[in-house]
Amino acid sequence: MHTARIALWVTLLACTLGIIKNAHAASWRDYQKPVHLSFKVDRQSVERGGSATLSWAASNAYYCYAQGDWKGRKSTTGTYRIKKLRGPVEFQLTCGNLRRRARERVVVDIARAAPTPPPAPKNEQPSVSAGLDQRITLPAIANLNGAASDDGLPNGNTEIHWRVLSGPGTVSLQDASQPTTQASFAKAGTYTLQLTVSDGALSASDNVQVIVSPETVNQAPQVNAGADLKLTLPDVAQLSGQISDDGLPNVSTQPRWQMVNGPGVVTFSASNNAQTTATFSTNGQYLLRLSASDGDLTSYDDVAIEVAAAQINTPPVVQAGPDQNVTLPQAISLRGRVSDDGSPGSGTSLRWSVASGPDAVDFSNATATDTAAAFVKEGTYVLRLSANDGELSTYDDVIVTVAEAVPPTVSLDVSETVIDVGEHIELSWRSEFADSCHAAGDWSGAQAVQGSLWVSPSEYATYSLRCTGAGQTATVVVSVLVRNLPLRWQAPTENVDGTPLTDLAGYRVYVISDNQYELADDIGSPTQTNTQLAMPSGEYNIAMTAYDLQGNESNYSNAVTKTSP
Repeated sequence: MHTARIALWVTLLACTLGIIKNAHAASWRDYQKPVHLSFKVDRQSVERGGSATLSWAASNAYYCYAQGDWKGRKSTTGTYRIKKLRGPVEFQLTCGNLRRRARERVVVDIARAAPTPPPAPKNEQPSVSAGLDQRITLPAIANLNGAASDDGLPNGNTEIHWRVLSGPGTVSLQDASQPTTQASFAKAGTYTLQLTVSDGALSASDNVQVIVSPETVNQAPQVNAGADLKLTLPDVAQLSGQISDDGLPNVSTQPRWQMVNGPGVVTFSASNNAQTTATFSTNGQYLLRLSASDGDLTSYDDVAIEVAAAQINTPPVVQAGPDQNVTLPQAISLRGRVSDDGSPGSGTSLRWSVASGPDAVDFSNATATDTAAAFVKEGTYVLRLSANDGELSTYDDVIVTVAEAVPPTVSLDVSETVIDVGEHIELSWRSEFADSCHAAGDWSGAQAVQGSLWVSPSEYATYSLRCTGAGQTATVVVSVLVRNLPLRWQAPTENVDGTPLTDLAGYRVYVISDNQYELADDIGSPTQTNTQLAMPSGEYNIAMTAYDLQGNESNYSNAVTKTSP
């Protein structure tokens, strides 16, 4: 193993020597002399993010390699730029020859930046608030709650001053040099006061609005006894009086209910409350009064109450509505009516039911006067609406004749079945015994059971309409041909025998299929030399003939192939 390694080293050395001798003019002995290496950096201390340059030169050396914070083989002389340094770095360089070598190292440190001196203080504008806007009533005074602050620059002194910007009268300030002070006003109106603060260099201001109302004079209370009432004995009257006052000269008012006139005795549950109840000893017309006093002034309002004598209970009045006819599976709408005299006062209950009929009936809400009824079998039904007031009951019937379901029918007409490109046609349809219709083909979507629509097909079109009713459907389809296959020809000028053609009457166009010629169009104009055929999409072989006034027809022309889009 050692022998193999020595042999390999000798081989590599021999190869290296051969390369050196061939690549350099220096003598062999130069590469055995001591190696001299100069390795420098232009800046040994840089700021963070800065750069430095390495430079080196080696004599009597044929190789150099780098270590530390750089790597790889280097030439025996050179420079290297180091950029964006973030911390201390160390660079090593080793240069040598066959027997000698030299190693040098350089270190680049990061210089600590000098601290930035704090900025000089800057005078800021004072801060000022004049407080919230106010409303007062004469002769009251306004408490001005201003506030001011400052940074103490430039000399630590501030000056505060209140002044009147606008207002209809004179304003007296208790101390205009204090942020919080009091103001009194000579007359009513809207005033704007301004608070200004100055530090000798800068100043700031803020405004406050004071609305001054005139001195109030005591007004009589406002009284509303409520709307006039009607009731029937032994019902109780609910009295909903309303009283408002300006609070002068006292903060409370004294309400009072009393009877002004009436045929009997009125008893109030609380005569000193604006909202109370009243009972009556007998029927008749009553006038009740609600009065209120603020200790100085009194006012009142009256309410009329019509009291009817107690009623004798009568049965409810019931109307089930007119008789109806319906076809399965349609439902009907029932519009019943129930009225009652309100006695004995427990309310009125009602219900729909089937008095007679061949099968059950489904009511959407059997306890409502207005409801719907659905049937599953044809026949004659008697539907009953009953009402009960807690003591008496009554009813009314409606007869409904239910017919067997009729299948729907539908018709679809088109104004033209053959048109030119760009022309409009009208689709018109009508369906009987149908609930809904749906279009397909060259139109789509839900359609009414009856209607019309203008369309402009650009090619052969099919319009289908399917209508549904009573669980069955009816479908109709119509087609429209569009003349979208162009033909051009040259008019003949002579007869078969060579004589001039003077009585040309028109042309006939044929479609060839399985060697059969089928007439597609008859053009009764001798001067026409082009036309548009209305053909469904596809490829067609077409030939033409000409005919004269006597009906003589020429032979078929040559056939051409045309494609209808």
